Amino acid sequence: MAIGRIGNHFDCRIYNLSSDQLLEYFNELLTSHSWSAVKIDLYGLKFFYTKVLNKTWDDIPLVAPQLCHPFA
Repeated sequence: MAIGRIGNHFDCRIYNLSSDQLLEYFNELLTSHSWSAVKIDLYGLKFFYTKVLNKTWDDIPLVAPQLCHPFA
């Protein structure tokens, strides 16, 4: 799912994405998906890059959304 979603976003050209492209993509994804879905996509793409493509992975500095405390 993660590879398919990011592949659709970048017209199936996911082999040489820059850190800036990935950061923009994941920040955009945060507006439409849950934090857990974004993390699953991020870790899926990281696995694809490091294990399948044998490329190095630069960590993407995502900021977790603030939690809502309805009883606070």
